[in-house]
Amino acid sequence: MTMTKRLLAVAICAAMSLCAGCGVVDKIKEKYSEAESVIDKESKEYLEKYNPTSLAKDEAAEIFEYLKAKDKEKLTALMSKSAGSQSSLDGQWDKFFEFIDGDIESYEYLDMPREGMTIDKDGVITDSHLAVDFKKVKTSTGKEYGEIGYFQQRKYPKDPDIEGINLFYAYVFDEEGHIKEECCVGRMPNK
Repeated sequence: MTMTKRLLAVAICAAMSLCAGCGVVDKIKEKYSEAESVIDKESKEYLEKYNPTSLAKDEAAEIFEYLKAKDKEKLTALMSKSAGSQSSLDGQWDKFFEFIDGDIESYEYLDMPREGMTIDKDGVITDSHLAVDFKKVKTSTGKEYGEIGYFQQRKYPKDPDIEGINLFYAYVFDEEGHIKEECCVGRMPNK
């Protein structure tokens, strides 16, 4: 069993245990069978090519370097057409880097909390997206940002204008983990 199948099986089992007795177990089993047959049809190379997490790791390192360098031009080039116009994004980047106290230097770890991929019954990817969070980002002044990250739509054939990075964000959290301060560049797409 491939890693993809194992992860899918674990997710299905978890959903089944939560939904036992609520009448949706048969539907979940049916969806798992459909997904499994699609995965069996696809080659490993095809799935790896569109796997958001594996694609994002190298990109994240490069994007963090752009953030450190305050390279608005390279960051804007990564953004989707629907994130905003060149001039509006340029102004948003100015505000974003003013919001950051000092120069971005490092982060403690990388997290990808929101990722997903939808493959239709014919094996065609209809949606592939993820969020990448640089956690506990430190600046040259000693300020720490809980998260600096971005949301990226990797593939969305229904509307290619939203493919790319749609939103960059920086958050400062309070002691209870709630967002205390934030600044964003771009906008989330309406699907």
